[in-house]
Amino acid sequence: MKRSYDQLGKNIAHYRRRAGMTQDMLAVSLGVSMQAVSKWERNLSCPDMAFLPTLSRLLDVTIDELFAVREEETERYKLEDVPWDDDGRYRLALFCGKELLAGETYPCEAGGDLVVHVRIPEDGERGRNE
Repeated sequence: MKRSYDQLGKNIAHYRRRAGMTQDMLAVSLGVSMQAVSKWERNLSCPDMAFLPTLSRLLDVTIDELFAVREEETERYKLEDVPWDDDGRYRLALFCGKELLAGETYPCEAGGDLVVHVRIPEDGERGRNE
């Protein structure tokens, strides 16, 4: 079971990057060492609770958000305009911007290796179906 304080370091790193700050910039703003910020982000130590109001202000989040257990680190996107049905199959697709360049369908079977060969079109070939 995830505990909210286990998430603190990941959240500090996430919100620091979102704010466009380096570990060094955050450290200087708080008057701590860059190594201290690094340890916080790796959950090797925690910031003193006296830093939390300033930390939340610098990162433009609430203290609650610093401790919140967030969903998956990577966002999942639901694609609406794709040329296939929602049939529960794994698909691998290569996009250039919003243009689908190549895609393959694989059965949802346990085990085995997934090998994918993709040819990336050269300049001027984009949009050409092969």
